[in-house]
Amino acid sequence: MSRKYREEELQDTIVLDSGGYICGYVSGLDVRDGSVVLNLYGFEVKNQDTIDEKGLILRLKEAVPRKGIFNHKLSTDELRDWIRNQLNLSNKEPINIEHLMKYAGLVNIVIPKEIKEMRVKVERGFIEWASIDKIAFSDLGKCIILNDSVEAKKRGIVPSDIVKFVSTEQLSGKIVIDSQGKIIGSAVRLMPGYPPGIAINFEQTNELETSSLARDLEKTKNSKNEIQNKAVVSGETTKEVVINWNKIAKIGDAVFLKVTLKVVERERQPKKLQSTQIELSKAAMPDSSSEAIEEKKAVKEVEFNLNLPPDLASTIWSP
Repeated sequence: MSRKYREEELQDTIVLDSGGYICGYVSGLDVRDGSVVLNLYGFEVKNQDTIDEKGLILRLKEAVPRKGIFNHKLSTDELRDWIRNQLNLSNKEPINIEHLMKYAGLVNIVIPKEIKEMRVKVERGFIEWASIDKIAFSDLGKCIILNDSVEAKKRGIVPSDIVKFVSTEQLSGKIVIDSQGKIIGSAVRLMPGYPPGIAINFEQTNELETSSLARDLEKTKNSKNEIQNKAVVSGETTKEVVINWNKIAKIGDAVFLKVTLKVVERERQPKKLQSTQIELSKAAMPDSSSEAIEEKKAVKEVEFNLNLPPDLASTIWSP
């Protein structure tokens, strides 16, 4: 993490422990005992007494005199006009709950209450900067992943390297995060099969990214136009993508993948297109760096599957 961050960049970023459990969201930056920390907040659902606005409106309608123009069942708009008149408000003044309560007090109407579940913002302590493993931004949001399972331990959950199958009900709605910490979609359902997998909502164009390849043109023997002509397919979007279960690293409040977004994109592309991308990636890929090593492993895996007979390539799976 050589990059430096402004405090506002990290504001409201989701923070997850190494097991995929939500610790909270970033509320601000601070220094405690000589260490840089990020303060966190979260949400709790609490029962609170609130004004029953619909019930109050019904009671106020009953209290309005029925003589003259109001000798019929009063509409809500007519009630608001009546209240404006009684409170000496302008005709354009919007009537809110405070006006309703004020008028109720004038005519001695008991204000009805109801209990509602309210999502309340609460403080969730802090994390030290040194405990951060990854920080990643994507079009779907900002994410911080810690290097320890601190939240799991707080909840009494024993960490495990085995990813057990979970039901669609348990999976649905969980955010999906790739191996670089980028939020790439949300889980939809369990997909039984050989191998099993999960479906995720994943909106992305089918057009391969040519910008990174173009930057490495000097390292390739192809021309810019040739690369772009091979890479560009279409501008259509894929709403749902299936990821094999053996590509899942952890399942907590979120789903962590063992692979990057690029690998997910590659696996959902037609085989002919995958072959083209493999050749381009080999030509443009540097020999070192962790990202290059991961990409080369992914390329070898895809090449292996491409060379298998169709029936075997679709069923091979190692847990």
